[in-house]
Amino acid sequence: QPNEDGNYHGGGKYAKKIFLELITYKIGKIYALYDSRFSLDNWLLDLIQSNEVFLIDIKDKKIKEVIAEFSISKFYTALPFSLVNYGFLELLNSNIKIVITVHGLRELETSFPLRGLVYVDGFSEKIKVFLKWFLFRRYFFKRNYNRYKLLFEKVEVVTVSYQTKYSLLSYLPV
Repeated sequence: QPNEDGNYHGGGKYAKKIFLELITYKIGKIYALYDSRFSLDNWLLDLIQSNEVFLIDIKDKKIKEVIAEFSISKFYTALPFSLVNYGFLELLNSNIKIVITVHGLRELETSFPLRGLVYVDGFSEKIKVFLKWFLFRRYFFKRNYNRYKLLFEKVEVVTVSYQTKYSLLSYLPV
């Protein structure tokens, strides 16, 4: 499903492939969460209807509410960080099994988020972003490291590549 960043992103394409596989090997009820403010592909809607998948709008709900309402015992997301505004982090203190896909640890792996400068207008604004990073880079690294550490202690992780797997093992050894 598209998000605030745009209609297409690689993680979303991956999520659709995983969803297709889940439906193919359906073992029990499948609940698919979506936000009605964003579109769903027609082929996905057809697939959902023809396979009796329960489609639940979380535009005005927290994920934890949906899990309680439908007694869901396992939760998977291919894009965990895109669900923060829907209460994903609250799930970390629940008793359900959570499985996530990690596509990379960009915030830990890159020394300077150059891509962020693309979204800033004007030279003075770019200087501000650079100085903010330069002065507080240790703070940002530690903050992101602690977020990842907390998350990975409480979930099962699927990686998309050996690069991601070994990056995880390097930064956050088991």
